[in-house]
Amino acid sequence: MATRRAAKLVDAMTGLYQFQSEVAREGLRLLKEREEFRRRRLTELREEIALGSRQADRSEFVDGEEAFAEELADKRPRFSAVYSYLIVHRSEAKPLQIIRALHAARDV
Repeated sequence: MATRRAAKLVDAMTGLYQFQSEVAREGLRLLKEREEFRRRRLTELREEIALGSRQADRSEFVDGEEAFAEELADKRPRFSAVYSYLIVHRSEAKPLQIIRALHAARDV
């Protein structure tokens, strides 16, 4: 193990597992599962952003300031970082309601 702390953790976990290698495999499995979840979520967000963009192109959107004010009054909006964008959205709405997309260099 790389550090004493990691070695102690593995030793403690061996009460639940027969071998240290099982502890390491479980840790790697959990890391892989978390990465797959993040990839799926990122794909979903991209699809929802694309849908919102198509709706905006067809002028199927509400006034951003009004929606943002309603969102703050009604429920707290959610924030998701996607590359250099901060997406302010309401995830309970189906499809996802994008309130605002902020870029590190400019507001879009």
